[in-house]
Amino acid sequence: MSPEAMVTCISVLTRLESLSLQFQSPRSRPDRTDRFLPQLTRTLLPALTCLDFKGVAEYLEDLVARIDVPLLETTFITFFNQLVFDIVQFPNLIYRTERFTVFDQADVVLDSYSINITLSPNGGSMNSIKLELAIKCRKIDWQLSALAQVCNLCLPTLSSLERLSICDSQYPPPDWQDDSHDIEHTQWLELLHPFATVKGLYLSKEVALRVASALQELSEERVTEVLPALQDIFVDGLEPSGLVQEVFHKFVTARGRQVSSLPVAIHS
Repeated sequence: MSPEAMVTCISVLTRLESLSLQFQSPRSRPDRTDRFLPQLTRTLLPALTCLDFKGVAEYLEDLVARIDVPLLETTFITFFNQLVFDIVQFPNLIYRTERFTVFDQADVVLDSYSINITLSPNGGSMNSIKLELAIKCRKIDWQLSALAQVCNLCLPTLSSLERLSICDSQYPPPDWQDDSHDIEHTQWLELLHPFATVKGLYLSKEVALRVASALQELSEERVTEVLPALQDIFVDGLEPSGLVQEVFHKFVTARGRQVSSLPVAIHS
């Protein structure tokens, strides 16, 4: 069923509050050759508050280009992995949804099957207003690359994010033995890049060393290019002395020389 046919079906359901649309494989794609959709008249879904989608990015793009959901509160999006995410309409949907302007924190979780980001207001993901996006892939470098693409396309519409948490799930944990530190440095920096307004960075122990090593790769002239508003770094189980503390200290020192008026503190 094409996105156009789907919207035609649900357009008559004016009391529809929740829509779940899930595909079993990435082979289900919209039948179009031009990735740039023409200007479409959007169908108003006046009661929809929850959208749950699993499939390829192109299908979601075609779907959200055709709908207007002013009362949307909760969104769960799961993408199958792909090399390039051409996402234009989904960020527009975020921008048009008034309740999504209250997001001020982002929580990223890596596991052995996917990478997930949840955007929510102050109070965490238990709040009813949230946007959760997951990308199904196993290798760490694929996870980081995919989420970095999506975040760089979607997050510039959100200028209120002040808290960023990145951690690894224990059930099931990601395969850290499968990552390449040389490749990963660049990918971690690309992932952090769109979080320009974040003041507090919260990291699990496994993630902290990798993020610290990536930040250390920045030359002193570029230390303000990533997380320019950062004020505090919180590391789970941070030891008073150790490799993580040492590597972060080098970044903080270099940052202080560039922006002495905005010091960065490290906390356990």
